[in-house]
Amino acid sequence: MNVQRMVVCIKILKRFDILNMFISIGKIIVTGLFFSVIIPILFVLNLIPIEWTKAFGYSEDTGLYVYLLECTNKNRNIILWIILIIYAAIVIAIIINWVTQNWKEKLLLIKHSTFEPLSITYEKEQLSDYFTRSLKLDQSLITTNTTINDNKKVLAHIKSYINKLPKIEKYKRRGYRIGYVGIAHTPLIFMLGYDVGDGNKAVLFHKYRYEGNDKFQVLSDNTVPVKLTKEEEYPSNKNELSDILLCIATSFDITGDDVSEIRSENDYFLKYSTEKDFDMIYSSKQVYKYVQEIKTEIGNIEKTHKIGKIKICIASSVAFTFALGQAFSKTHDSEVVVFHYQRGNKYPWGINVTAKKAIFVKIEPKL
Repeated sequence: MNVQRMVVCIKILKRFDILNMFISIGKIIVTGLFFSVIIPILFVLNLIPIEWTKAFGYSEDTGLYVYLLECTNKNRNIILWIILIIYAAIVIAIIINWVTQNWKEKLLLIKHSTFEPLSITYEKEQLSDYFTRSLKLDQSLITTNTTINDNKKVLAHIKSYINKLPKIEKYKRRGYRIGYVGIAHTPLIFMLGYDVGDGNKAVLFHKYRYEGNDKFQVLSDNTVPVKLTKEEEYPSNKNELSDILLCIATSFDITGDDVSEIRSENDYFLKYSTEKDFDMIYSSKQVYKYVQEIKTEIGNIEKTHKIGKIKICIASSVAFTFALGQAFSKTHDSEVVVFHYQRGNKYPWGINVTAKKAIFVKIEPKL
């Protein structure tokens, strides 16, 4: 029972970042104690010469010195030594904390799940070069809530995400690199990458389904030549082009019928695909090569046409989805809407990641 209480207390401390607050307070206390208490103790124990104390403007005839001298006269030196040892332990702890945070590159590992409570495990030795902090973004209780409909769940997901965003931004300001691991709805993965931005080179994870290993692994830097095929279709009148409909398919195909409810006649239709496999994304270099190719094409279209929205449908890995979100700019790109695929219902909803608004698609019932 005591162990359980201790675990709960540690989780609370981590959640509100109280440990860092205590460390900051400790630094202040340690500094204050050094001048007001520690120097006098060092003097009465004959560990520093009297000239040193006078240099700090202390007098051996007044204040704390009188009490400390009484302790030595009454053979209470052990008390003073205990104080020194405790003080030294606190100083060493602060130094170790500083070294561990600054010797290695700092990484905030975001553990994200929206479909079900997820026990996210990963190869920890792959992060041995980082000083790692974890942030849990578990939105699964919203998804599994049977008391609200799907539309309200989407709104709740957005609200939950927005509430967590300031903490992520705080770590970014403190120089943390972002790592992303988990399984979540495509629009929420993309939105998180979008808000992290391309100024932060993310550490991306992937769970390889056919290796018999249930752990997530950091994507390697190996270059894997998997061809990305492009299909495009302009509206009949290019001058009437209004939006871009971007589809990326590496895990499953995305058909014209799938996107029929979100495609308009004035859309520029752009589709990228590879051979279909859950593990088609092998490396971070492959991810960023795909992202650069896609983003360059989008940028060229935006330069020559007045684009209202960029509508995106993705059937690919979590790592690629996050990285693609990072590539889009809040200031230079048009509004971005990312849609969620639902079996039997095509793309029923999406999120305008620029405005942080839910988009609901009207699906006509089949006769």
